[in-house]
Amino acid sequence: MEYFIGIDGGGTKTIAVLVNGDGKVIRSLKIGPTNYSQLGKAATLNVIEKLIKEISAGMKVSSACLGLAGLGRANDLIEFNADLNAAKLADKIEAVSDGLIALYAATRGEAGVILIAGTGAIAWGSDGKGKLERADGWGYLLGDRGSGFDLSRSAMVAAFQAYDGRGEATSLLKAMLDYFGVNAPDDVIRLVYNKDSFSISRIAGFASRVFEQAQLGDRVSISLIEDAARQLSASANAVMRRLGISFDRIYVSGGLFQQPLLRSEVEKMLDVSLSDLPLPPVLGAVIRAAHNYGLKPGDEFFDNLAKNQRSDIGYRARTLRTETVFATASAGKVKNMRAGYIMEISEYDGNEEDVISLWNKSLPADPVSEKIFRYKILFNPNFVERFCLVARRDGKNIAFTFGQMDGAMASIDVLFVDPDNRRRKVGTEMVTELINRFRSAGVKRVRLGGGKRYFFPGVDVNNTPALFFFRSLGFRELDREAVSMNMSIMNYAVEPDTLNKEKELAQEGIEVGALTPEFIPSFFKFLEKEFPEWREDARWTLEAFPGDLPMFTIARKGKDVIGYAQFGSDGVLERFGPFGVKSEYRNKGLGSVIFAKTLVQMKARGCKNAWFMWGGGRNVHFYERHGMVETRRYAQMVLAL
Repeated sequence: MEYFIGIDGGGTKTIAVLVNGDGKVIRSLKIGPTNYSQLGKAATLNVIEKLIKEISAGMKVSSACLGLAGLGRANDLIEFNADLNAAKLADKIEAVSDGLIALYAATRGEAGVILIAGTGAIAWGSDGKGKLERADGWGYLLGDRGSGFDLSRSAMVAAFQAYDGRGEATSLLKAMLDYFGVNAPDDVIRLVYNKDSFSISRIAGFASRVFEQAQLGDRVSISLIEDAARQLSASANAVMRRLGISFDRIYVSGGLFQQPLLRSEVEKMLDVSLSDLPLPPVLGAVIRAAHNYGLKPGDEFFDNLAKNQRSDIGYRARTLRTETVFATASAGKVKNMRAGYIMEISEYDGNEEDVISLWNKSLPADPVSEKIFRYKILFNPNFVERFCLVARRDGKNIAFTFGQMDGAMASIDVLFVDPDNRRRKVGTEMVTELINRFRSAGVKRVRLGGGKRYFFPGVDVNNTPALFFFRSLGFRELDREAVSMNMSIMNYAVEPDTLNKEKELAQEGIEVGALTPEFIPSFFKFLEKEFPEWREDARWTLEAFPGDLPMFTIARKGKDVIGYAQFGSDGVLERFGPFGVKSEYRNKGLGSVIFAKTLVQMKARGCKNAWFMWGGGRNVHFYERHGMVETRRYAQMVLAL
């Protein structure tokens, strides 16, 4: 029987697998780095020889393929492959760049394109007939456009331009100082231009802060991310042009494509759907090795590869499975054959009273009223019956979940199971059914919470069972969290500094006060332009509290509204927010004045506390400075389909 070896060598670790001719993984090994540009030819060859001899364990290897980071230049490939073949480690052996084995993991050797964006960036494509093309991947100095390093460098340039007064004001300046842990721009210069402290990966890591600032509304950050998406799209388009083929789906890999904003921009610019790798790159190396041997793997080979994937070769299954065997019983019921447990999953049938009662029993810390249930679910503009499910057992509701779809992104906004029916795979089956419905509707990514009229922005980080539950289904945590905050306002008084700031702003023609009828048109015009996602919340609050305009505090200059805050969202008086200021008026103390004026109005209405559900990044520090304290923290989790 044939035996194939695949190797994925990177800058931090190297993974090797031995697979037989049927596609079954015989064994795998993980060792340290084999980045060619870091180790050099001799050291890399020495490590590879030892690795192949160890994993083959005396078996005759038909073909091996090595995908090595840092091995992308033609001369290096020729020289290293000559030495590799001279070592006679396999009947056929080949070293290629790590991007090429990722392409094979994506396409199985058929026609297709992969776009990779992490610290660096490159696009690879194949016509499925032997023709390969690539674009970019020229390194951080001369290329890698749209990569983490490229985005971070551009963001740092923008921060320094803002500091000089040569560019648009941006929150990236403060974010840059916070990221590098320094107090002044000069300190950043000392770090970046010092050969002992300079690090490509450290600079590339600043990209996560750029996405944070974009989510907070920083226009410069948003523009830079859009430019990164343009650069990556250009690389993919270049590959497709040279192949002479257009694709309606492109595969993506790398940390930057875990960012929804960049991902959606690339999808929009290329007018394609983006898919994550169905297999880890090391198995892409196996597929290439099989092709090199003259074997074109069939369905059985790929099925066995999929069945034998293991966590130690860097793969997390995308499909959802349960450990318990389920079989169809009758009338659409699902039966757990091991435990004799029968339940039925169906679309919500309008039994509101029972569902709300079950909700408040299952989630006592987060009860819901009839009014909120209807507003956030039944009257939600994204409500679709097939994404609102109940589970029943013996004629009684035992679980409920609601999700919503917005383009290629979907969210699961609530899931609960009756406490007496937990640990029976009920929640697993509910999520599996909902995600299968999302998948059939063309959804590419699913997040937990945060949909339109959301209940929760994520999973409570203190709810360890819930975190492990969703991780087991393939969800992963993003590198950001959402924070809920609260403060007592029973004895609230405006700080003297804030009062002085209000006077200074008044001298500039900026007035802060309650919304009045004559400013309603300009208020909604302001929301339309600056915060369109908050218009609906403002309208609903006005409907819930008709004529109660003082629930809105606005800042205006002349006839133009330039900032606002509100309370009473979801019909709850003590809920503060949304709250926002036009970009050119930020960092002037205006937000502090609007915040204080709103708390005064809340106190006058008898509110004892002011709280909000979702904050993050820089705005958390703002609220902390003004007396708010964190009450809950949520992990933001996503699943790529």
